[in-house]
Amino acid sequence: MKELGFNLHVDHPHKFILFYVHILNGTNELAQQAWNYLNDSLRTTLCIRYKPEVIASGAIHLAAKKLGIALPDNPPWYHLYDTTIEQLQVIETEILNLYNLPKLEYINVLDPHGDTRFRFSQIPELIQHGGNSSNLLMQPNNFPAYNAPPHQQVQHASVNRKRRRSSKSPLQQ
Repeated sequence: MKELGFNLHVDHPHKFILFYVHILNGTNELAQQAWNYLNDSLRTTLCIRYKPEVIASGAIHLAAKKLGIALPDNPPWYHLYDTTIEQLQVIETEILNLYNLPKLEYINVLDPHGDTRFRFSQIPELIQHGGNSSNLLMQPNNFPAYNAPPHQQVQHASVNRKRRRSSKSPLQQ
C-alpha cells in the first residue's frame, strides 16, 4: 500500500481523555468509562471522520450521561474543545449502535466445518513424515476431517511447478 502512495495517519482520542476529564474536575470513574467508550469506538469509522478532540468529547459526554454526572453547561463545556452538540450526538449514537450488533464469533480458518481435532502437538509427527511444518500445514490432505468440494480444493504449489516444468512451450514443439 505504501508503494501506491497510500498513507493514513490517525491521531487517537485516548491521549485527550485524561486531560479533558481533569479540566472538568471529573472522577476516575468518568475517565475510565469514557476510555472504555473510546476503545469501543475503534470498531467504527469515527477516527477518520472526526477530530480526536471531538471523539474524546463525545465519549466523555456519553460516560457522564451513563454515570449521571452533570457537566458544565454555561458556557457548554464542549465548546472548549471546538465541538458542537450535534457532533456529540452523532458520536454517541454510533458508539451505542455497536452494542446492538450481534456478538462476533471465532471462525476456525483451518477447518470451516468446526473440526478442531488438529493440534499443534501433531506438528513433530507431521515433520517426521517429510517436509517442514509450514508446508505440511498448508496441505489440505493433512486435515482428513475437512473435505472441500472440488471447486474449492487447493493444490500444493509444488504440484503446479512440476506441471509447468514438464509442459513444453509452443516454441519447443
